[in-house]
Amino acid sequence: MKSPISEEANRIIGEERQFLMRLHTFLAGMDAPAQDLAHVQTGMEQLDGLFLIVVVGEFNAGKSAFINALIGAPVLEEGVTPTTTGIYLIHYSDEPERKEGDDGITRIGYPALWLKHLNVVDTPGTNTVIRRHQEISEAFIPRSDLVLFVTSVERPFTESERQFLEMIRQWGKKVVLVLNKVDILGKERELHEVMDFVRKEARLTLGLNLDVFPISARYAASDDSLKPWQRGGFLVLQRYLLQRLDERERLQLKLRSPLGVAAKLMEDYGHLLEEHKAMLEEDRDALSKIDVLLKSYEEEMRRDFVYHLSHVQKVLYEMDERGDRFFDEYLRIGRFLDMLNREKLRSAFEREVVADTAIQVERQVNDLIDWLVEKDFQQWQAITAFTSERVKRYKDQMAGGMSERFTLNRRNLLDSIGRAAQDSIATYDKQAEARKLADSVQMSVTQTVLVEAGALGLGALLVKIMAATAADITGVLAAGVLATFGFYLIPARRQKAKKELHKQVERLQGKLKKALEDAFEKELTHSLGRFRSALAPYESFVRAEERHLQQQAETLEGLQQDIQKLDKEIETL
Repeated sequence: MKSPISEEANRIIGEERQFLMRLHTFLAGMDAPAQDLAHVQTGMEQLDGLFLIVVVGEFNAGKSAFINALIGAPVLEEGVTPTTTGIYLIHYSDEPERKEGDDGITRIGYPALWLKHLNVVDTPGTNTVIRRHQEISEAFIPRSDLVLFVTSVERPFTESERQFLEMIRQWGKKVVLVLNKVDILGKERELHEVMDFVRKEARLTLGLNLDVFPISARYAASDDSLKPWQRGGFLVLQRYLLQRLDERERLQLKLRSPLGVAAKLMEDYGHLLEEHKAMLEEDRDALSKIDVLLKSYEEEMRRDFVYHLSHVQKVLYEMDERGDRFFDEYLRIGRFLDMLNREKLRSAFEREVVADTAIQVERQVNDLIDWLVEKDFQQWQAITAFTSERVKRYKDQMAGGMSERFTLNRRNLLDSIGRAAQDSIATYDKQAEARKLADSVQMSVTQTVLVEAGALGLGALLVKIMAATAADITGVLAAGVLATFGFYLIPARRQKAKKELHKQVERLQGKLKKALEDAFEKELTHSLGRFRSALAPYESFVRAEERHLQQQAETLEGLQQDIQKLDKEIETL
């Protein structure tokens, strides 16, 4: 039968395993690197393993000698040069043994009874010229249930040791400080000074009052050779590890060990979520600004179009005014013979009234087309400048390692918008665009005025329209004059001719205005559509990521509540 404590522990272990599985899913959703996922997976596996003590410290602090003294046998090589180059796991076995594992861990077995309850790990010394040694040590810290940090009275609590302890603290590990080589101190007062210094620095670094055990690993087996104040330290440490650190406390440390790893990962990814949210807020703000710019662009285009259109209309107004003067000149008694000559009258009307109206209209229309093409081109340049600036601005801010999908997708989308704009600029043939737009305007004019243009250009088309106008007006005029059989109706006919011309010009103005407005709206809609299509993937990405981050933030909040609940349950074991 299991004891109530064991049953309760098993229940908590089950809950903790479920929690770690949810954390693993959360991290996978954040595109966490394999190393972070492996930390969580290892935590789940170690819930069923023996208590794990990991020994760390700088090169030449005496780690290997300390472990040999703890085991009671020289299971590890000692020396003045870095002798521990990998991970050594010491466990219980009936006979001494040594096996090299495929995972890079050397497993050493030894028949020490207390090893049935826990395992000891020796790591490479930190602060060596061999950077790989420190990386191995740092990578193994998350697996530990208890960390024995070995420092030396020769150089206690160096800056590199302080940094290494800070890294250990971030993983939420319990740390015990082992102050080695006390045998080299000549006075008891010196030992107290070193211990006070180490405790003080530990409080400043970790914010904790750590247990500090002064020992001499070198003379542990011959305690009688030491002075009275140097003796007993090693025995105190052994009693702490094997007796005071009892089964209940070891169980609590073991259960809290994966939670410490989880807490660090959750903190890291919580910061990452906030960073991504901040970046997306800036992206959303940028998209809003682009939307405002496009609306301003649209309003500016509509306002300027009215200005350009007025130039076209002005040409027709001037023709109308010339018509008034023409009728005042020709429809009078002194020009009676000219009025009877219909062909001469028509030629004079075309020469003096119609004149170069078609050329002027076509020139103004071409100016309008050039303006449309240039504004479209400038807007693509503005988008290129915007995207290239944002890519440059955020290139160094892209988070590396964690959530590569977010950062890479975001960068690629910004790049794609920039490329789309640059490609449009690179392939932008202003003359071809102008010709295409001119053809569109001509077709619109043709359809609006209902004239069969054929292969005629816009100018020739307008000449044809003007000629028809001249024929209509002069024909009415000549027929009217001949039908009067007198001169008393000439003023009335002159007024009628003016009125007819005004009517014809007004009709032509309306049709040309509608044709140009239709062509303008079509081109403006097309331009805005291209701009928004280029931005659409980026906008969709921002919306999708905002939803994803909101979901992940809610999941993380739930995990944080779960870890607090588990910690309280472990405390009551």
